[in-house]
Amino acid sequence: MKKVCICAHFGGGKELLNGQTVKAHVISREIEKQLGENQVVRIDSHGSYSAVLKLTLQLIRALYSCMNIIIMPGENGLKFFIPSICFFNVFFRRKIHYVVVGGWLHGYLEKHIFIRNLLHKCDYIYVQTEKMKNDLEGAGYRNIINLPNCKDLDILSEDELVYNMSAPYKLCTFSRVAKEKGIEDAVEAVIKINEKSSETVYLLDIYGQIDTDYEARFLELSASFPEYIRYCGSVPFDRTTEVIKDYFALLFPTYYDGEGFAGCLIDAYSSGVPVIASDWKYNREFVDDEVGYIFKVREVEALSETLEKLKNNISEVNSKKISCIKRAYSYTTEFVLETLISRLDR
Repeated sequence: MKKVCICAHFGGGKELLNGQTVKAHVISREIEKQLGENQVVRIDSHGSYSAVLKLTLQLIRALYSCMNIIIMPGENGLKFFIPSICFFNVFFRRKIHYVVVGGWLHGYLEKHIFIRNLLHKCDYIYVQTEKMKNDLEGAGYRNIINLPNCKDLDILSEDELVYNMSAPYKLCTFSRVAKEKGIEDAVEAVIKINEKSSETVYLLDIYGQIDTDYEARFLELSASFPEYIRYCGSVPFDRTTEVIKDYFALLFPTYYDGEGFAGCLIDAYSSGVPVIASDWKYNREFVDDEVGYIFKVREVEALSETLEKLKNNISEVNSKKISCIKRAYSYTTEFVLETLISRLDR
């Protein structure tokens, strides 16, 4: 009998860089490393919602042959996995671990009573933030574990840190390219401060896969970018530090409703790069004065004012770099996932 089956969105062989797919690979690799590849079965939910019968058969087979089932569904997948597992597990009695990706679960359960009741049947529900844990415990759950986001990255050493000492200062965004990730706010703020200063104080590089439903809008927007703003494509999730390390700061002006503990924060800290983040959802749990700055969400003026302040306090920004790499060690896969692996039936 295998020790673990992981049901998650692995991307169907495509190189997808969204948070759900990246986390599926990160967690699977660490569990395979700890328990052995031959003890781990993967079920890829990518594209499988149109082939529910196949996915159901895979799930039944996993319940029969594996001691633990780890599920990592998004909002749509939760409607399939939780009822299916709860029904079939009556016969198999396996340990069920639900790893939540993002920060949407509490609001979702307020609208879906059936799923809300079934989740009590999971042995453990792992959430990304302390506030999520408190919210769900306040709703009556007693199986909630705080499991922060994590990544298996090469954390820079102090002598590898790159210090930006003179203008133009390089900024980047490192998330899905979508309006609700604050991309347009970042662009507007950088244009605003450069035009106000009558010089190029900041450069902005935008990284990430473009959301399909935002692509036309983004192409229209990027056609009018000034020369100090560029779209730089996507970066494989295991090469982020070598790209981000050259930047002055990472901008994270998100107002995405499903935001939890975004992986780009770990990317930045591992690279020794401070973060300038919106005061949205759970960002304050992970961005504090030691590693970055918080500004009022959906306020371009507030972001612009923060950048204005920082251009006159370069040494303060650079002084946060060592704190960033120290913070990154709290989010390594080996350290974080011990919380999950120690709860697996062996």
